[in-house]
Amino acid sequence: MEDQSLISYTANIGGRQYPLKIKSSEKKIIDQTIADINDRVAKMKASYASKDVQDWVAMAFLSLAYDLNKSKAQSPVENTSLISDLEKIESKLDTLLD
Repeated sequence: MEDQSLISYTANIGGRQYPLKIKSSEKKIIDQTIADINDRVAKMKASYASKDVQDWVAMAFLSLAYDLNKSKAQSPVENTSLISDLEKIESKLDTLLD
């Protein structure tokens, strides 16, 4: 049943075509992701002398994976701070409402 909601989609990454099956509701996110990847590929192309597109694509993915893992590592600290701030606000509101 779930396969019926999938659409065929072709992703162009680093000048190569990759056929995908995606949910139509995810198209916008996938388009943005592909744009981000291709932006990174262009930056790698400008930074490194390799003539192999696959090298630039690999470096772009490595860069994106690094940023993702770095973000994951920082998120708990940021969330803890946010939760603490929200608890302070809640406490002040409780005091005002009592």
